[in-house]
Amino acid sequence: MSEEQKKLLETQLWNIANELRGKMDADEFRDYILGFIFYKYLSEKQFLYANKLLETETVKDYLKVTNADDLEAIREESLLKLGYYLKPDELFSSIAKKGNANTENESNFILADLDAILNGIEQSTMGTESEDDFNKLFEDLDLNSTKLGRSTEARNSLISKVLFHLDKIDFALEDAEADVLGDAYEYLIGQFAAGGGKKAGEFYTPHEVSLLMSEIVAHHLKDKKEIQIYDPTSGSGSLLINIGSCNAERMPFQRGSIYAMSKSALQGLVQGLARDLGPRGITINNVQPGPIDTDMNPDKSEFADMLKQQFIAMPRYGTVDEVAAMVAYLAGPEASYVTGASLTIDGGFNA
Repeated sequence: MSEEQKKLLETQLWNIANELRGKMDADEFRDYILGFIFYKYLSEKQFLYANKLLETETVKDYLKVTNADDLEAIREESLLKLGYYLKPDELFSSIAKKGNANTENESNFILADLDAILNGIEQSTMGTESEDDFNKLFEDLDLNSTKLGRSTEARNSLISKVLFHLDKIDFALEDAEADVLGDAYEYLIGQFAAGGGKKAGEFYTPHEVSLLMSEIVAHHLKDKKEIQIYDPTSGSGSLLINIGSCNAERMPFQRGSIYAMSKSALQGLVQGLARDLGPRGITINNVQPGPIDTDMNPDKSEFADMLKQQFIAMPRYGTVDEVAAMVAYLAGPEASYVTGASLTIDGGFNA
């Protein structure tokens, strides 16, 4: 995400916070904002994927598709690829537009529609592999809470304003470097830290603070037998787990030297810090994924077919869930004796 996009995101998040401020605690309106952001994220992924399917059709804009057979085909493909489905009139942009419509010409009441859509996202996954992932996804978004307004009209007006601000944000999903959800979470935690990130007595800590504390502990306090660290600087965001690439060990393609060099440098950083931090009982590790099925590198492409045939010992792409499982292992107590390691998960790409 560019600095300009990030600044716009923060501006709109601040505008939304101003709409909700005073009506509920920071923890609560942060949950509402993140919930609506995720709804917008799912909508934009659906819109982009549907438009990709429509590239060879007469109607190429998903918002303009009305043919029942076309919609059913998109629904089936979306459930397979995305794990959920949203109709054109259920997309975030459509609901935001309706909520801020001219009331003299059309209704701007969206609460019932929005509630049905959020429930429908979950219901669309029933019987599919993604059912568990979407179970109770929007459970914290209580659209009937009196904290949003005492009357349905007041609640409708407030939520419409929230959607209006979010609709101005370009999530740039086609940009591989964009991480709107992560940036939004970082910003909201940083600005509204009351209870922020606390879970079972823990605090949220930005990664930069964790690295700074690691340097202080490893170098500036290395001669002290005992040290004390202010608790919020050692919280739930401070796990020293980095995501690298299997290309740190093997780069079989041309024009990849700089990328491979940067990932190899990460291996050295992790090993060095493991030595420095080990005496303090702090672990640091590196996860190195290989070909993983993502929007940037989908497993259904000519390039993917070539990798599966020529390079990957297990002729398939890995999944995001498989990488997440390795990260979860490193973050858990079972990996308390693992440090300085670069764990490769690549299906034998480097074998």
